[in-house]
Amino acid sequence: MYRFILFAVVTFCLLFIAPAAAVAEDQFFDSEGVRIRYIDQGPRDGEPVVLIHGGFSNIEAEWAETGVIDALDDEYRVIALDVRGHGKSDKPHDPDAYGNMMAVDVIRLLDHLAIDRAHIVGYSMGGAITYRLVADYPDRVISAMPCGAGFGDPSPEWDDILEQLAKSLEESGSIRPILDYYITDGSMTEAEVEEMVTTIRETNDTVALAHVARSVEDLRPDRAKLEAITVPCLCVIGEFDPIRADVAAMLEYMPLLEVQVVEDADSMTTDQKPAFIAAIRAFLGKHASDDE
Repeated sequence: MYRFILFAVVTFCLLFIAPAAAVAEDQFFDSEGVRIRYIDQGPRDGEPVVLIHGGFSNIEAEWAETGVIDALDDEYRVIALDVRGHGKSDKPHDPDAYGNMMAVDVIRLLDHLAIDRAHIVGYSMGGAITYRLVADYPDRVISAMPCGAGFGDPSPEWDDILEQLAKSLEESGSIRPILDYYITDGSMTEAEVEEMVTTIRETNDTVALAHVARSVEDLRPDRAKLEAITVPCLCVIGEFDPIRADVAAMLEYMPLLEVQVVEDADSMTTDQKPAFIAAIRAFLGKHASDDE
């Protein structure tokens, strides 16, 4: 299945109420009519690293508050964007504006910055976008970290959950269907669940997020392209992340895909662990560009 789409939701809700970590000044570029917000910080002669957040998240929640930007911007040119439909980027109410267009935005951002190749790091939905970039634009990618994401076989059950989610977002601005699907172990009280629902409703364009939910399958990369990749890839994933099975299946046909498991972590906590940052730094250091 492709169950990564909204795994960042808990991280976002927990971090949204915290003071925003300092990041570089907001910048924007036009992606053929869609205004995309990004930040660009660190040494200009450092190797570029593009960070792509998960669903319902943004630059601050996924990369600043978790310490990833601070851990990289001393050595690397760190570029992070708010994926369309999220954060301070435009939120089109056109269902055709999402899916693969979220990956195309990354390529257009590289073009805007006159960057030929970059390291790509994504988490959850951002990891799915990273797989698509590796498959379709391998010549633009130095190395890739599609973390917390994996593609198994298509699932009618998951399609139904996403459609329920999209309808709920459109009708009442609620993400309750996805929470009911995942939070079944009593790890959150009813009051905490309702607080999360309210936070998402009050801080997002829920019509745009409904279009994001319906566009997930469009991110699925062509398997033959993944089989042929020569770009080094690493998926960092939590020990208890249910997507581990999907990632394991991908190992059978992605020869350069490595997997690193973060102990005592799940889909909602892996990106907050020190081991996550350590893995990013180690992988980037191992795969420095050979460009002159």
